[in-house]
Amino acid sequence: MRLAFLTFLSEPNGFKSVVFGAHDSSLKMALPLFLLSFPSIFVGYLSRDLFIGLGTGFWNNAIFNFPTNLNILDAEFAPQLFKLLPVFLSLFGASVALFIYTFFSKDLYLLKVSFIGRKVYTFLSRKWFFDRFYNEFINQVFLEIGYHVTYKAIDRGFIEMLGPYGLSKTVLMKSRTLSNLQTGSIYDYSLWMFIGFIFSLLTVELVFFLYSLLDPSLIFLFLISFFNQEKDFCLSLRVWLFYAFQIKAVLPSRVGNYVLV
Repeated sequence: MRLAFLTFLSEPNGFKSVVFGAHDSSLKMALPLFLLSFPSIFVGYLSRDLFIGLGTGFWNNAIFNFPTNLNILDAEFAPQLFKLLPVFLSLFGASVALFIYTFFSKDLYLLKVSFIGRKVYTFLSRKWFFDRFYNEFINQVFLEIGYHVTYKAIDRGFIEMLGPYGLSKTVLMKSRTLSNLQTGSIYDYSLWMFIGFIFSLLTVELVFFLYSLLDPSLIFLFLISFFNQEKDFCLSLRVWLFYAFQIKAVLPSRVGNYVLV
């Protein structure tokens, strides 16, 4: 009602240039609106049973209602007064609003600019400050989490460091480190060759040492017991670990005269 009063019944509040520039729409705009006016008028009447009442089976069971909450039958047989009450209250509110806007517009403005009026008007026009509560206490929290946690810490932090960016960065750093080793001095090359040779010997000795501790046949038996679904895997693992570190003979002389039991 307020919108209808400000549009058609009250004096214009806009600038003079805007008021003088007001005009009807052109034919290109008016013709589609004219054609759409007919469906908008009659489609509600023709399809009223699709949304109101029990006069159609269009929805069938598409919208499920629990039997204890099925009150559509009670709504059909409600007293006539309760059905017309929303219409009466709407007309009464529109009439009161029209009367106040017509004869008490100045008093209404003074009430609005008063201390209490500004508080009430701000509270109602801001939709009970629901948007402020939502933006400051809910939306802002998720924005902070989305930026600082999921974007900076996970996307640009963890995933990028483990992904292509981190891999390329690591390769670049290691390549620079290896390039610094290329000093061009034969003494440095000899040192690295000697270190590599010692590391290769230690690796071979470690392999032979572990081979002397473990029996290859036990490894084969362990693999068979691992893939055998009918046997107990834990029992096979305990048996293998028990026999794997048993030494059947004395270790070579370089290890000593000790025997592992």
